[in-house]
Amino acid sequence: ISISQAEFSDHLWTHSLLLFDEVQSDLDSENEEVLNEKLSELVKDRILFSIAHRVSSIAAADKVLFIDAGERIALDTFENLKKNSRLFREKVLGLG
Repeated sequence: ISISQAEFSDHLWTHSLLLFDEVQSDLDSENEEVLNEKLSELVKDRILFSIAHRVSSIAAADKVLFIDAGERIALDTFENLKKNSRLFREKVLGLG
């Protein structure tokens, strides 16, 4: 509900930095995909800082800040983290 309300708020979209905290956590995969498409259109020329736990929510990000137990582990693209970070593969992707 808050995303649909925010979408229509002109005030929100005049800012260059947006912060979303677990905005997709309660969505099913179909609605998550719809939201991702809308967000990609709406955040052009803006910085979107999104706190997320779902892999699908972070896979398309320009950069991913990987934090574990309150410690900054890495800042890189999703693909580079997947390729180069054993801890990222274990903790985020569930790969041993």
